[in-house]
Amino acid sequence: MRVLLALLVACCSPAGPAASGANQSEVAIASEVSARELLETMFIDNGALVVSARRGFETSGQQIWESWANDPGFASISATRREAIRVYLADDYPREATEEVLRGAPQALDAAGPRVSAMLNETQIAQLDGFLESDEGRTWFVAAIASGDGEYAPTPAESRAIDRFASQTNGQVWTEEFNQLVEQIAYDVIAYRAAAVRHRLFARVCELAGDECPPGFVPER
Repeated sequence: MRVLLALLVACCSPAGPAASGANQSEVAIASEVSARELLETMFIDNGALVVSARRGFETSGQQIWESWANDPGFASISATRREAIRVYLADDYPREATEEVLRGAPQALDAAGPRVSAMLNETQIAQLDGFLESDEGRTWFVAAIASGDGEYAPTPAESRAIDRFASQTNGQVWTEEFNQLVEQIAYDVIAYRAAAVRHRLFARVCELAGDECPPGFVPER
């Protein structure tokens, strides 16, 4: 996600105009609703969460296999069943784990909304939402996430859209602080269903191992 900050050079976000008296709670509620809609655009509508989760679980599937391949308990499983587990980790596990993440995403994003509204005012939220809903903003954001820690070079059309957005917002929306928040939210959303992902993984592996499933691989209840 750090590629996002590199593409949107920013300075400190200015504080939004303060609401007074009885209007404060109404403004806060409206801002949180807008922030939650922004997160829906950012992570769900444009497919960014699916892309980032799937990529992460493809990597973790490889890491799990490498770890288990040297595990004494796993070595006791027949070669045919071990191969079935390897194929599962490479093919079905990333899909199933991503399904679990998407199942918990609404609740995780609900919890993140107030953190966004505490950092951006309603005007800034609307500006960012509009940018991410544009064709160029959407394709750039998803591609930047898909690149992981690598550097993504935006297309000419995406570069022009990024420049327009930075100009319209005076570089004061996607700040370093906001970039860190987005990274944390992405992590929290994926981690929200970590226990369910683990349980589903172990249950599936024991199903494939059949009567050879080692005690240590039996899913926790």
